[in-house]
Amino acid sequence: PGLPTPPERPHYLLPVAARGLSAVFGQAGTHWSVRHTGIDFPVPSGTPVRAATDGTVTTRWSSAYGYLAVVTDRDGTSTWYGHLRSFRVRKGQVRAGDVIAYSGSSGNSTGPHLHFEVRPDGGAPVDPLPWLLAHGLDPR
Repeated sequence: PGLPTPPERPHYLLPVAARGLSAVFGQAGTHWSVRHTGIDFPVPSGTPVRAATDGTVTTRWSSAYGYLAVVTDRDGTSTWYGHLRSFRVRKGQVRAGDVIAYSGSSGNSTGPHLHFEVRPDGGAPVDPLPWLLAHGLDPR
């Protein structure tokens, strides 16, 4: 008899606990200069935002995204978290599920929400929904 094996830690998690989207990838609208480059979670300001993957977090200000956190995974995929109110982790290593920031409405935003993007190899954004679904996560 030995100790039970702890469950394996998930390597992918949704960035917020609440499900439901207020904007989807590619959506056109008057608030964007180009089509929408991510998905939006309509959460109240101050909602904990978790790293969706393991990786290295960096943070910065952007006039479009406001307070922005970027987590870059070992495979080069970057996940972007925009319109944040504040950061909990400004730089360094994080694991999927670590709280990295708190949602807000900074930058070009019409109200509190989390803007989430996926950028393979740090390149152009792709639709996060199929990426999340491929990892067993459904934000809808």
